[in-house]
Amino acid sequence: MTQNDRHDNGRVMLVEDDASTSLFLSKMLEAESYVVDAFTRAEDALESFQLHTPDIVLMDLNLEGLDGLEATSRIHQLSQGKVPVLIITGQSDAESIERGFAAGAVDFVPKPVHWTLLKHRINLTLQRIRSEKQKQLLGARFHAVFEHSPMGILLMNLDGSIVDANRMACEICKIPRQHFINMRCGDIIHEVSHDHVLTGIDNLIEGYETRFAEEVFMVVGDGREFFANISISVTYDETHKPNHLVMTFDDITQKKHDESRLRLAARVFENASEGIMVTDSRGCILDVNEAFTRLTEYSRDEVVGNNPSLLQSGHQDQDFYEAMWLELESSGTWTGEIWNRRKSGEVYPELLSINAVTDKDGKVVNYVGVFSDISGFKESEERLKYLAYHDPLTSLGNRVLFRDRVTHALESARRAENKIALLYIDLDHFKTINDNLGHDVGDQLLEYVAYRIKGCVRESDTVARLGGDEFSILLERLEVREDVMRVAECVLKKLSEPFRIGQHTVKIGGSIGISCFPRDSGDMDELIKLADEAMYEAKSGGKNRIVFYQQDESKLIQ
Repeated sequence: MTQNDRHDNGRVMLVEDDASTSLFLSKMLEAESYVVDAFTRAEDALESFQLHTPDIVLMDLNLEGLDGLEATSRIHQLSQGKVPVLIITGQSDAESIERGFAAGAVDFVPKPVHWTLLKHRINLTLQRIRSEKQKQLLGARFHAVFEHSPMGILLMNLDGSIVDANRMACEICKIPRQHFINMRCGDIIHEVSHDHVLTGIDNLIEGYETRFAEEVFMVVGDGREFFANISISVTYDETHKPNHLVMTFDDITQKKHDESRLRLAARVFENASEGIMVTDSRGCILDVNEAFTRLTEYSRDEVVGNNPSLLQSGHQDQDFYEAMWLELESSGTWTGEIWNRRKSGEVYPELLSINAVTDKDGKVVNYVGVFSDISGFKESEERLKYLAYHDPLTSLGNRVLFRDRVTHALESARRAENKIALLYIDLDHFKTINDNLGHDVGDQLLEYVAYRIKGCVRESDTVARLGGDEFSILLERLEVREDVMRVAECVLKKLSEPFRIGQHTVKIGGSIGISCFPRDSGDMDELIKLADEAMYEAKSGGKNRIVFYQQDESKLIQ
């Protein structure tokens, strides 16, 4: 009764109680590549219908038991009118035809059956049904795309009046769908873009353009303006005449903002005075800016793809870098001073700041290092540090350095049970020379004095200028009193020798006061005070003398 499911044209249910007619029609249908389910009783046909739904039913009206009209009506109900029924009958009166259409039949074929006519009716009916199904499928697909598109879509008449709007269009524009209907395209286009868009639509309708695509300003329901990327195209009817406009759009305000920020970041990257290096999460260099190449002397091509370790100077050990990466991994940032090496081999200090860049899941994707050459700063820092402890004229230590050295010398002497001595020196006749010959000569004289005093001491001893024409010497690790006398006598001898300054030859002398540890005091301030008192005793006693401080009374020596 049935054929296998392999067929080209579809499945036909034939309900015919005349055996010869049924056999004839079955053969003819099978010859046309139809699968045929043939029945003589309507009851059997209805039972099979629920198991194997055919594409079309050929129904005889005059059947034993359940007649063809009732069977047609039930099939119509079961298929919800989706399976067409062609009635084959010898009854051609108007009443029978009307009753057949009322039951759900779509066409009539008279008996005796003319095969060519029946075949034509079957083909036309199936083509119509398939065409309707295709339209329904396309409609469903269009509706799905229309409603679920990530872009706003407006369907418009040729005059720009809006027929329909999808969900995203309503969401972007903050306009309910029912309010969109009968609005015009121009109502949501900002005035700065209005005329341009309408001209584009006219060109589409006239056939001058096939698509209008622009970035324009639009206006939403609450009055907010936004930047949109729109595309408008024309749809055509069966006669290829324009019948509708379809406009798609999306809000690109954030995209424009991001692009602007990226352009700004690119300008900052290229024009920054600091060197900038971008690496991936593994530390492989991805990009560097112009300042990087200027500071390191490496070109971009020489460093991209390499590790930043090529810049290492060797001044920091492995522990330093491990601590740096530990902090970077825990906090996402590291800032500090580091010594790196230029391509030429020159080592220089830099202030480096490294920051981790993460994705939306918090995973590190890049590291950005920003650095500046602080050689000048370091030099200034060292110069300031030097000036804080040294006399700028003579380059000797100043009072601050001298006091610091005495403090440390006392601590060391206590531990090692050594002796130290402080010598305070005041130049004789310096004020007269400075006043008569000028400050320039006086300054040069002080420089020569510093040089001669340093020639009388060891490298380990400290010579300082306390201010004006006063100098001091710290002698450490002394054995006997004679060691102090030897230095003091050397200083007096050197100071008494003439000084040649420009066209002038000048003579000065010196008065030296000495205090000793541990004999005189163990306190730094007291020891300095005692040496100062001994120096004034030497000066008041006739100048060019050496005086050791004595607890009972000062005793002049020489």
